[in-house]
Amino acid sequence: TASSFLVKFGSSALVSLLLGKVPVVFSGPRHAAFFFLGFALVWLSPGDVAYSTLRDSRALKLLVDMGGGLYKMRKVIFAVEAATAVQGNLLFAALVAVLAVDGTTLTR
Repeated sequence: TASSFLVKFGSSALVSLLLGKVPVVFSGPRHAAFFFLGFALVWLSPGDVAYSTLRDSRALKLLVDMGGGLYKMRKVIFAVEAATAVQGNLLFAALVAVLAVDGTTLTR
């Protein structure tokens, strides 16, 4: 669970620190609570119902993928705007955007 928590929040905490902000995971209990709820839903559901439903349902997969795409686009826009405001440097903005979007993948 600790490694999953690090993978989920590690890169976003790094981005927040680069921008001089408080990491989101420390801004309130909501993010951690939803992480643990999702973790429990996937790992503790009887017969892996949650996992198999997410894997097999085309409609649910489309919904999750579209939501993920919109979320990533929102993260890129925020990261570039915030990094440009802090540093005004395109290279720094690109680094922050990559960490914001693919940081979880890179952490794995």
